[in-house]
Order: sequence, then C-alpha cells, then structure tokens
Amino acid sequence: MSTQQFSDLNEVKKHLKDIVKYMESTVDLEIAARYIVPLCLIDYLSKLYDKSNSSGSDKYKNFINEIMAEVNPKYKTFRYTINYDTDEKNNLPTQMYHVLRCGFVHSFSLIPDNKAKGKGGRDRSIILGFKEDNNLNHLDNFSCEGVRDACLFILDDFISDLDKSIDILFEKVNNDENLKKHILKLVSDYPYIGAIN
Repeated sequence: MSTQQFSDLNEVKKHLKDIVKYMESTVDLEIAARYIVPLCLIDYLSKLYDKSNSSGSDKYKNFINEIMAEVNPKYKTFRYTINYDTDEKNNLPTQMYHVLRCGFVHSFSLIPDNKAKGKGGRDRSIILGFKEDNNLNHLDNFSCEGVRDACLFILDDFISDLDKSIDILFEKVNNDENLKKHILKLVSDYPYIGAIN
C-alpha cells in the first residue's frame, strides 16, 4: 500500500466517489466487512467538513446533523420509541458515534464500551440490515427479541446517503474558500491509502 497525494478538490471528490462505488460493489462480503468502510468514511468526511478545533465526537455529530440530515432529515429528527433519561440516549447522531464509530468500527460490536455508555451510548440502539431483509426501511424504529428500541440502518440506503453527502459537502466547498483550503491541507497532511502503482 501507498498513500495518494491530491492537489485538486475534483481529485479528492472523485476518490471519495470511487470509495462509494467500491462500497456498492461489496455484496459478497460478510455484514461486518460491508458496513466497516461506510462507517469509517463518515469519520473521515466529518474531519473534511469541520475545520474547527472541536472534538472528534463533535465533528462527527455535526457532520450528521448538518450534512447527512440535508440528505435525509431523519438523521436529525429520528426519535426512539422509549423516552430515555438523557438527551444523548435519545439522539441518533450520538448513538451513531458511540455505537457505530466507537462500538462497531473499533470493537466489531453494537455494544458500546463503558466509556461510551457513560456518554450516552446504548446497547443495540442501532441495528444493521440490508435491502433484502423483509422490505425494512432505513432509519425506521425497530424492535425484536433482544432489541428493545433501535434505529434500523439499511446498507444500500446508507451508502446512497453518504454518496449524496459527499455532493453536498463539495457544493459547500464552492462557496467557502476556508473549507477548500482546509480539505486540501487535510488530504495533503493525511493522504489516502491506495495501491502502489
């Protein structure tokens, strides 16, 4: 493996879109492998989008609330059926951070660790599925034996939302010179992993 250097925003966007095409083509991989790249991509996109010095968790949640919610407002408005004792336990972007990013990406589990639970993460507050799973809908409430109250993610729709989020992010770049400089600096300082040619 090598790293790829980019000096042009169109190259950056094309590379991100190529990642989305790859995600769409991984239908033969196990559930963990099919979800891991999209979940890592959110983290990276959040760093591209948020040029502030805020924490990684804030950048992640801001990206979901401000960019992904433009694609699908349910990322911001989704409500669990049970009213939990804290806002964090009721908030989908918070659950995405603690369950998907911290739990799934780092531990291959939908059970957040104790640190994440202390910040509002809940066991199985998000469930992962596929289009072929009984006509279930992305970002709908879901419960079954062992899962009291969850938000359902459907991979194909999730990838589509990420693809559209990339478009929205790069539309914003056209009107924000500081964001453009931030993205070019980030991809220069932390080049993408790529194949050795």
